[in-house]
Amino acid sequence: MPRLVSRPIGLASDAELEARYAAVEDGGHFIPAVPYREMDPKYFRQRVPDPTGEPAGTVVVDTPGRFLYLIEPGGTAMRYGVGIGREGASPGRAKGSYTGASPGLGGSLRPI
Repeated sequence: MPRLVSRPIGLASDAELEARYAAVEDGGHFIPAVPYREMDPKYFRQRVPDPTGEPAGTVVVDTPGRFLYLIEPGGTAMRYGVGIGREGASPGRAKGSYTGASPGLGGSLRPI
């Protein structure tokens, strides 16, 4: 019988947030620390119940809410706060696939 994976929902601990948003070097590229204490906590990366009903692996952008959801198996989604461009600039839905290389990601999302 397959073992169930625990996916806790909610905000991370202070220690986890400190590590998550710390400065890193990836493939010779320096990425500075994110001043997460200055952010509204609702925009921290966090696991939430899936609000979309989309299949696992789907990426959904909630433009009005300023969130990106990566849908996971089992009824959860990883939610990220995102910056959105000019109002009304790109309404609608899009699909993507991973291709190419990107530091630390193993691929990049592109329109198909």
